[in-house]
Amino acid sequence: MASPVLNHASLLNAVVSAAPGPHPADGWTALLTRALDEVDYALMLFQQDQLFQYGNHLARAMLNRGDRLYLDQGQLKARVAAHQSALQTGFARAAQGIRCLLDIPTQGQAGADSALALVPLGHPAEWPSQKVPVLLISCRPALCAPLSLRFFAQAHALTRTEEAVLSDLVQGLEVEDIAQQRHMAISTARSHVKQLRLKTRSTSMRELLNKLAMLPPVVSAVRSLGP
Repeated sequence: MASPVLNHASLLNAVVSAAPGPHPADGWTALLTRALDEVDYALMLFQQDQLFQYGNHLARAMLNRGDRLYLDQGQLKARVAAHQSALQTGFARAAQGIRCLLDIPTQGQAGADSALALVPLGHPAEWPSQKVPVLLISCRPALCAPLSLRFFAQAHALTRTEEAVLSDLVQGLEVEDIAQQRHMAISTARSHVKQLRLKTRSTSMRELLNKLAMLPPVVSAVRSLGP
């Protein structure tokens, strides 16, 4: 039986070929790859037995660092041995069509950026001759990517100082810390925070930070890091 991926790809190619208008010179696959590189999440695609098939820009950066996950002969491994069994269990559950969330922090660190989602791409019945392909999705590296923050600041006509204060707030700094770091009076820092709420039409800092958290996840820059 033919692989469902091939069937879906053939259908996509047929639809795209029949679509009006110009087509990308490098093909739709190359365009889709570039599109995924612009997403501020690490995305990795695996076939059976945790075999790596594809990773976007942030995923390749993560694997190149190797301080959390790495590839061993094409197979995904956890840097810390204690996390390897959790990774294997997660992939086994995904192969059964069960989504799961893993907590695999960077070696020697612990934080909110340790979550990884394993998402099965289909039901086991759709893949009778092999395991279900699995998509690994990382959490965002920050509440708001720098480029998204810059877009937000421009859209709301924030000054450079207000944008800097907003960036500090996104990083979890208190007003007193911002005042000290920016060499300004606490009253001045509070005035900037008030202006931020007014210009963004936010009734509270929580509402403002929620708006930032929901911005499109756009990476600041894309660089080739190899396969």
